[in-house]
Amino acid sequence: MRPYKNLLILPSLAILAIATGCDDNNSVPVYIPEAKTLQVRNFNLSEPLTEIFHVAVTGSDYATASGMDVDSEVKFTLEVNPEKVVEYNENCGTKYNLLPADCYTLTKEGTIPSGSSISEDLTLNVEASGKLRPFDSYLLPITISTVSGGNCDNKQQTIYYLLSGAEDVWNMPLADRSNWEIVEVSSEETSGEGSDNGHAIHAFDGKNNTFWHTQWKGGEDQPPHHIIVDMGEEVKMLGFQFITRDHGEGWPQEITMETSLDRESWESAGTFSGLPAGGAEEFRTYFPGFKQARFFKLTITAVYNGKWSTHVAEINAISLAD
Repeated sequence: MRPYKNLLILPSLAILAIATGCDDNNSVPVYIPEAKTLQVRNFNLSEPLTEIFHVAVTGSDYATASGMDVDSEVKFTLEVNPEKVVEYNENCGTKYNLLPADCYTLTKEGTIPSGSSISEDLTLNVEASGKLRPFDSYLLPITISTVSGGNCDNKQQTIYYLLSGAEDVWNMPLADRSNWEIVEVSSEETSGEGSDNGHAIHAFDGKNNTFWHTQWKGGEDQPPHHIIVDMGEEVKMLGFQFITRDHGEGWPQEITMETSLDRESWESAGTFSGLPAGGAEEFRTYFPGFKQARFFKLTITAVYNGKWSTHVAEINAISLAD
């Protein structure tokens, strides 16, 4: 059976706002809309990464000011300033290094055309094969440095990319589950699948022909269905893997992942859609941003074929021990 690779990731990202400025006294204020959030990207080191962002006219609420199209062209330049990495680390308590200059190319000049409120696409291309250590994180701050025909506002002048290069997810070893413990499951079929099937533990037994099945006998629970696992130690959790049951229907259609260090405070690790709709299919994906975690919570929020109950043959993590 050909393994299935994730196609759609809907990440949840932390909001970051660090003020910057530049000197131009013209009346049209500009900003980077995408700078509202820290742009966390995990990418395959063997493949190029392309990111698109923009410069736009700002409204009072830092939304692109549609209807405030400029009367004449606004020109601007962009730069990468290493001092922004120092500033970021001091403000956020981190120790990220600047992404090396030989790992990327950047659009450094752009315009907001007359009659528009937003620039053409601005492009960051990252090609880092053989240049970065896998799974280390690097910061790249891109700042509006000069403006002609407009002026810099006091916020969202710098877009921060947090970039982590990874090896191909299909070449990564899966976690050792020998010390794992299921600490919570929302639903499991305890009798209808026989004594050696249906329970949550069967998603962790190393057997692709057994499975965790949510309850269907005597009443069928609706999604969401969740399972919480204690991995027994703190790890850098890079992503996860699961294998679908080898027959039937009602496979998971959408999954959300959360991680925690203490099982009290939880952090989103992403929402994953477009999952395999077939038997004995393997799915692997990295998280949008790697997580320090001891616990993870996998929640099935939607099921194929309009079903309520669902099933999974195997669940595992892609992780690195500290």
